[in-house]
Parts: sequence; C-alpha cells; structure tokens
Amino acid sequence: MDEKDLAGMMGAAGLFSKLMRHEINMEPVDPVDENHSSRNVNRETNAQPDEPETHLPVGPTIAEPEPPQTRQYRTGHIEQQWWQKWKPRVEIAGLLILAIYAIFTGLMYFANKEAADAAKSAADTAAANIRPWLKIKSITLRPGIGPIKTLMFHWPLTGAKTNPSIQIKVSIENLGHSVAQDIDVEQRLFFGKFTTTGWHDLVTNEEERACRSSKTRPRTSAVSAVVFPSETLDWYGAPAAPIPEDGSAAAVIVCVNYRGAPGTRYQTQAWSGLYEKNYVIIPEGVDAEASLLRLIRDQSGDHAD
Repeated sequence: MDEKDLAGMMGAAGLFSKLMRHEINMEPVDPVDENHSSRNVNRETNAQPDEPETHLPVGPTIAEPEPPQTRQYRTGHIEQQWWQKWKPRVEIAGLLILAIYAIFTGLMYFANKEAADAAKSAADTAAANIRPWLKIKSITLRPGIGPIKTLMFHWPLTGAKTNPSIQIKVSIENLGHSVAQDIDVEQRLFFGKFTTTGWHDLVTNEEERACRSSKTRPRTSAVSAVVFPSETLDWYGAPAAPIPEDGSAAAVIVCVNYRGAPGTRYQTQAWSGLYEKNYVIIPEGVDAEASLLRLIRDQSGDHAD
C-alpha cells in the first residue's frame, strides 16, 4: 500500500468521524415541504403544456352608448317637470278656493242665524200678542168684621196670641188677547228688621224668593180661576207671618201664577209696604183696624213674565 492509498483511507475515516459527530451542517428537510414539492412535481408532470399567449394590440377605448330612452320614461319625465312647474300655482289656487269657501260659509252662517233670529223674534212677538197678560191692578186692605180686625195678633174669640195676619184684596185684570187659566194668587205677609238703606233690598229679595218658590211648586189647591181678556178678578186672602221681633217693619208680597195655552206658565209680581199711623214700624202684638193702616205700592217690585 502506497502513500496515496493510505491518505485516501485516512480521509474517508475522518469524513465518517465528522458525520458521526454531526459536524457537517445539513439543512433539515420539512416533511410538509417535501410533500408539497412532490405534489408540485406531480402537477408539473401531469399538466399539459400551456397554449401560447396571444397578445392583442391595444387600441383607443370607445364609450358604449347608453340604451335608448323608452316612450314611458320620456312621458313620466315630462309629467314630472310639468308638476314641478305647476305645483306652487296649484297649491296657491287651492288655498284661495279654501279661503273663498270659508268666507261664503261664514256669510251663509250669519245670514241663516239672522233669519233664524228674525223668525224667533216674529214667533215671540206673535205669541206675546195672543197670550194672556195679567196685571195686578191694586193691593188693598179689607176692613174687619166684628171681632175680626184687619191686622190681628190674637184670635178674635179667645184673645189668645197667634201669628199675625192681615185681610187684603188683590184686583187682577187680563190685558192680553187670550184666556188666563188656572189662576192662583200667592200672598205673603213679611216682617223684617227695618233699616233706612237696607229695607227695600230686603223686601225685594224676599219677593224674588217667594214668587220663584210659588211658580215652581206643583199646584196642590183646587181653587183656581179663569179671566177672559179685558176682564178683572178680585182675590181675597188673609196671609199670615211668624211672630215678628220688636221694631220690625212689614210688607205684603203678591205672586199671581197662571197659564195660557197648554204647557205655558206665567207670573206677575208686586209688593206694598205696610204702615200703621203713617209709621213704618209696626207695633208688635197690637191689633189694628184698616183705618189705622196703609199699603203703599212699590213700583220697582212689579214684574211680569
């Protein structure tokens, strides 16, 4: 064995030793890459050769024309333009028509109301012309008879003290043009505290209360009367009152209730102040003859409906 052979064997032994000690740097093989590489190799093997690419010459770009507009589109477009042009005018015209309508409606309302008021006034006038009108002509004192006095605070036979009462006569006249029926005369003797400034209002308020009560109260008395136009009626009564306090004044209140046609109801009111020996204060507990008494009519108390 010569030196060349020995050197070759020693080189091979050194190389083997290096491999054993991993002194040779070898890149690890990725199994995924290997599989991928093998798949790519298979694809390349099975793939058909690509056709040669054809390169077309590039020319200038031509814009594609828009599709022609249909008749329906052109018609709708024209209508839309027309509406946009005339819409404000149509709206203004609508407002004017509405305003004119409102004005005419208002004028018709007032014309109809005026006509209705005129018709109602004519009907009321006609009804007033044909209805009965009762007037209280007078309220007078009746003289006493025997032990019965005109103004009494005692029973005439026993002399026992009782509620005061007064003998009066109410004269009524029918000034209307129809018959007054179911006539009922309500009479009140009223005593109250006299004051210079408050007596009139006190009696007026009592008249209103008493007459309103008598008009709305259902009839319970069978006594009634009928008065024809231009005729008169005298109604006699003896109204009473609670025992008054000392220093009281007195008044006589009269409420005449009646009707005309069925379903109607009317009333006439009046009151007169009572004076004894020309004094407004009536002595409490003292009987009096008609010659010592006076009734003075207060015209502000006359009312008729």
